[in-house]
Formats: sequence, C-alpha cells, structure tokens
Amino acid sequence: MNAYDSAIRELRDRKRSDGLEEYLAGHIISLAKQGERDPARLRSGALRALDSSMSADIAEREQHPTDAGYLRRVFASARQSASSIEKSVALVGESQALLERIERQLDRQAFVFRH
Repeated sequence: MNAYDSAIRELRDRKRSDGLEEYLAGHIISLAKQGERDPARLRSGALRALDSSMSADIAEREQHPTDAGYLRRVFASARQSASSIEKSVALVGESQALLERIERQLDRQAFVFRH
C-alpha cells in the first residue's frame, strides 16, 4: 500500500475523510518534492499537517465565533451575572437583618444603661 492510500485509510478509520483526499495528496507530493521517499514518513507527515491545519482552523473559529456561538456565550454570561446578582441581593438582605438585630440590642443596652 502506498503513502496516499495508507493516509486515506487512516482518515477513514478516524471517520474524517470528508473531502480531505486532495489535501493529503498535495502534502504527500510536497514532502516527496522535498526528497522524502519513505511511505510511512510521507503518510505521517501528511496526517500531521492535516491535524495541525484542522487544529488551527478550530482555534480560528474559537477566536471568531459565529453569531450563534457569540449569542450562546452572551446568554451564558447573562445567566451567570443574574445568578451572582441574586446571591448579592440575598446577602444584602441578610446583612440588613443582622444590622437591625444589632441596633435593637444596642438600643436595649442603652436603655438598660440609662435606667
């Protein structure tokens, strides 16, 4: 089996052969033009280039999200902010109740101290 067929088989095993045959062929030819003749190295070099290219594409998409992706992040952030606000409001309520109890105790102590 030659390097190209082996690389295509590897892609199909990974369930990623969707139109990438031409890309692999181009890399195998490029590596061969550089002097590489070993089929295993041609295959692995082409697959590495493909993996690297796909990783770069994914990173690019994450830096520039689609409108739907952007909106999902905005809504998730809004839900998180709403949750934080609710917790803060609850803490303020608890603090107010504590201050009221302290004021009542101080008032009682002041009353007792005056009488």
